[in-house]
Amino acid sequence: MFRYWPLCALLLLTATGHAAPIYKWTDKQGATHYEDQRPREGEVEVIRPPEPWRGPPQDAAGNAQSDPNQEHRARQCSDFREQLAAAEAADRLYELDAQGARRYLDEEERKLHLQKLQLSIDYWCK
Repeated sequence: MFRYWPLCALLLLTATGHAAPIYKWTDKQGATHYEDQRPREGEVEVIRPPEPWRGPPQDAAGNAQSDPNQEHRARQCSDFREQLAAAEAADRLYELDAQGARRYLDEEERKLHLQKLQLSIDYWCK
């Protein structure tokens, strides 16, 4: 049972996350094709799969640099927290209709709005 574990370990260590390119081309009839092998003739567009995520960018010393996505998440988190605090403090909530007139939310709509804001906070602030 344990006889092949060194081979399995070696295979796992040598496996790479590199994916082969995809070739996109159009034949004489105008049909578009996607293949993993380059056609022998005709114009070809090479589509390279995205690189796998390997963690946040690092500087020359190997220290993690700030992630712009993390900054965006922090801004969204802060914005939704402020919106929730304002909505909870307000006596009445409204939305604007197509003509720009206020339509006040009833109690059920208000609860739903507060729940949506809380869900947004849960998503962006994790």
